[in-house]
Amino acid sequence: MVSSKQQNQPLPAPPQAGIGRTRDPSLPKTVRMTAGSVRNRFGRMTVTWMGIALGISFLMSAMVSSSLRQSLQEVTDRRADTESMLGTLRGEVGNLGGKSVVIVVGRSAGSVGSDRSLSSFVDLLRARSPTLIVRGPVTVDEANASPETFSGASAVISWQAGEWGSQPNWPAWVERMKQLVVLSFGAEPAMDPAAASLVRTRELLPPRTAEEQARLETRKADQRHRLRWLVGVSLLVAAIGISNALLMSVSERYREIGTMKCLGASNRFVIRLVLLESAFLGITGALAGMLLGLVFGLFGFVGTYGFATVFAVLDFSRIVWGCLSSFMIGWIVAVLAALYPAGVAARMVAADALRSEV
Repeated sequence: MVSSKQQNQPLPAPPQAGIGRTRDPSLPKTVRMTAGSVRNRFGRMTVTWMGIALGISFLMSAMVSSSLRQSLQEVTDRRADTESMLGTLRGEVGNLGGKSVVIVVGRSAGSVGSDRSLSSFVDLLRARSPTLIVRGPVTVDEANASPETFSGASAVISWQAGEWGSQPNWPAWVERMKQLVVLSFGAEPAMDPAAASLVRTRELLPPRTAEEQARLETRKADQRHRLRWLVGVSLLVAAIGISNALLMSVSERYREIGTMKCLGASNRFVIRLVLLESAFLGITGALAGMLLGLVFGLFGFVGTYGFATVFAVLDFSRIVWGCLSSFMIGWIVAVLAALYPAGVAARMVAADALRSEV
């Protein structure tokens, strides 16, 4: 018989079956879901993608323009130097028509082309004085082996004598010259006293005065500051444009994210899905913006200076570095810009996300 005390005790609750934790889809399946989301929302995604592409194209165009402007300024300065060297040669030798000069260098002939100042000077000599005989550039060893090179020469141009290495045979050179003029670019050549007493030496490129050197340094510093400022502003504009586009893209999906969370999606899965979508937009948008900015930057200068001039001074190492920088910036900024809204969406209560009117 059951006592009244036992009758008043509550019955033990039946054991409840535990609710198992939902498993997140694998990474390949998440990638397929991301691709499906991009296809389903292609129209709105295009707006976001264009924001990324335009931001990166602005950055890339600014970098290309700065690189070309600096290269063109270097060409202008080199042209002014070669004109000054030509004037020095004419002042020492006189009329260059029918005369000959010998250019002695310290490197092999195959590496002379890398010296743009020397190449520009030789091209200018041949263009301004078609009848002038330019012998060389020859190395010191070649000149010592063939002293006949100096027969009837009006001047010897020693180019970067500090790199010569071998000892020049000045007596054999000087005795075959017609005018005993030695013009040096860079370090002055070492001569024995007998030869030095016979020839007239002078610097090919007159040294800059302290005022000219200070003005040149100031101009270079201004160019560096202008380049940093331009790239910095371009990067800021690109980052703001990309962040704004991705913030809107993620914010308008709050209800979709709430639906996924009601179906068991975890916070980690929501963040992964949003970041994959942002990375896809960042990679493709940055690639398109990089190419678009490269085309705009190049053809903007081609229309002003001409195709041949622009591509002659084009520094491909700077262009490649600019392309890689723009691409990485677009991809990284796209992912970083999605972290905050993705975290907010993942932490939202599913019911609040479903009530969102964004």
